[in-house]
Amino acid sequence: MVCSIVCEYNPFHKGHERQIQYLKGQGHQVICIMSGSFVQRGETAVYSKWIRTKWALLAGADLVLELPVFYSLQSAQGFARGAIASLYATGMVDAVSFGMEVQDVSTLQSMARLQQSDGFSLALKAHLAAGLSYPRAMEQAAKESLTDLPLEAFSPNSLLGVEYLKAMAELHWSPALLPLHRGADSPTATSCRGEIHLGQQPNGVPGYVQRDLTSLTPAKLEDLTQLILYRLRTMDPDSLAMVEDVSEGLHNRIITAAKQHHDLPSMMDAVSSGRYTRARVRRIICCALLGITKAELDPYRKTPPYIRVLGVQGKERSLLGKLTKNCTVPVISSSKDFSSVPLFQKELMATELYSIATHQNSGADYTTPLIVTP
Repeated sequence: MVCSIVCEYNPFHKGHERQIQYLKGQGHQVICIMSGSFVQRGETAVYSKWIRTKWALLAGADLVLELPVFYSLQSAQGFARGAIASLYATGMVDAVSFGMEVQDVSTLQSMARLQQSDGFSLALKAHLAAGLSYPRAMEQAAKESLTDLPLEAFSPNSLLGVEYLKAMAELHWSPALLPLHRGADSPTATSCRGEIHLGQQPNGVPGYVQRDLTSLTPAKLEDLTQLILYRLRTMDPDSLAMVEDVSEGLHNRIITAAKQHHDLPSMMDAVSSGRYTRARVRRIICCALLGITKAELDPYRKTPPYIRVLGVQGKERSLLGKLTKNCTVPVISSSKDFSSVPLFQKELMATELYSIATHQNSGADYTTPLIVTP
């Protein structure tokens, strides 16, 4: 069975390794679809997509695909829809595995069914109109109908699990579900990133990751502060209003803050609120940098324009042939495939921005070969 994992590996830690090795131990081939240069929190990835691909392959993954940046920089719903649509388009995925904080996947299935009902939509709109952020409004609306939900049902991985289930239902796709419970003692990417940005060696990563970290410089969104300020200060407000996830006059609030502040944290403080989370604002800023608009995304909400391969296990090279044969959209595995694929220029721009943040040379998407492990 071909089992898929939606991931960011930001950075790759022992919990990620355990998930891959568990699935491999069950006899499955493992395909990972991973965020590239920018991640769903609205940040640059802490390390490049190619080094994270290598770590996934060393852990046992058979194939690593790139989740396009116009999906990775969306809300949890858009992120999940893009990832699930991409996996569906491969035509070769039998099962989906994801981490969750709840004990039983039936809890997430109940939440997914609820969120697809008219009554939930009305309750959600009412809470949003009252000024709550989307995550808080969603939680309140869910608790009103499902009164016995455990606290863990609203943890990040569980909520993403709900979005995966909703995305599958929209596509009328029913792959096998292989969820893994995440215990309180599981390492987290957040804690690992915190240690990395403090200049410390994170305790929760495998040895092969630890060894690589000694020669790598981590990236963060603040490394692009000057480019962000230039872009926002010179951007027409109507153009920013067309960027993905901008609504309710938020574009004016962002541009005003960019003109009044010269550093990213204080600008974020001026924009974010109970209604607008910092993660949402960061995603909008990244989308503004890349020119990702609602209109150009609309045709690809449920069908990706391409599938991009980042790496493969050498002994599983046949998976590439199977992917090319079964995939319903173009497959990109080398630079010669780039030019004719819709929206791929956004990926090229994201890589260029990441290269600037990490002081690397231009053109990495053209010069970096497919990562292949022995």
